[in-house]
Parts: sequence; C-alpha cells; structure tokens
Amino acid sequence: MRYALSEVRKTLIGLAGFAVAVAAAFLAIASDAIPNEWLPWIQVAISVATSYGIFQVPNVPPPGRASRPNVSETNAPGEVIAPTPVERALGNLDEPLDGT
Repeated sequence: MRYALSEVRKTLIGLAGFAVAVAAAFLAIASDAIPNEWLPWIQVAISVATSYGIFQVPNVPPPGRASRPNVSETNAPGEVIAPTPVERALGNLDEPLDGT
C-alpha cells in the first residue's frame, strides 16, 4: 500500500525526532560538542518536542482523494466520514437515561 506524504506526516515527525536524539547522543559520546552532563536534559527536551510535534501534526488525505480508514485522521474538505461502529454505539451516552 502506498501512502501520500500528507498521510504519514506524524511518522516523519517521529523519525526526525529520533534522528535528532541519535545525533545528540553521538555528539555527546564521540566528541566534546555536547557535555555528557547535558545529554539527559537534551534527550528529554528532544522527546518532549517530538511528542508535541506528533500530537500537533494531523495526517490528512491527499488533495482530491477520500480519507482512508486507519490512515487519515481528519476529513478532506467537504468530506463527511461515517462514524465507526464504536462511535455509533457510544454516541447516545450523553443522553439522559430517563428519556427527558
């Protein structure tokens, strides 16, 4: 299955964060560019930034293509996605039980 770039943006953000974390560890171990005492804090900052980037960036269908289940998490402009069976089953939980 082929994916469009817009459908795998979260994966790319995660891979970029991983690459930066590996580069920071390499620079701390292989040279004196980053002091070893700083490495844990740099890794934490990279992890937080990567997690935030993954959270903020949506996967969207390519222009002109309908979204695919389990790939795109947002609708294409003008597209309505039918609720999943779980969403349909849980959709009435906010209604009062006494029917009022």
